[in-house]
Amino acid sequence: MATVNGELALEDLRKLTDTLHARVGDPDMVWPLRNNANVDAYRLHREPRVAVLRACVEEGSPFPRHIHGEKEVIIVYAGKMGWKLHERPPELVGPEGFDLTVEDMDGILGPGDTLEIDAGIPHSVMAIDGACWVIAVTVPASEAF
Repeated sequence: MATVNGELALEDLRKLTDTLHARVGDPDMVWPLRNNANVDAYRLHREPRVAVLRACVEEGSPFPRHIHGEKEVIIVYAGKMGWKLHERPPELVGPEGFDLTVEDMDGILGPGDTLEIDAGIPHSVMAIDGACWVIAVTVPASEAF
């Protein structure tokens, strides 16, 4: 199950993320996508109970179908992001999702919107109309974060 909530204190989120942008250096993780696009991720906090990272999803290619063993919460603070939930595959990761378009998305998130994805739900995301900056949280901490 996934839920979307647009009732965040957007001004508070912008203040927080402005502070985070001041600390930009080399990303802790880079996930390559198609069309020479990347997701650059910066680890903000990690402990066994929770992992928090800031990520920039470049426009040009979807982040393909993937699964976390943990609940994930995505908070968009700049740009727009499309999202799609997939049927449960027999394997954890697959090529499905590389060729998604905006029309394939289940929904679109903008600044201040959140998406909660339960553990084990396959999903894809993609930046729309430019880069998209998000805060991603996994509970408990994801190995990938």
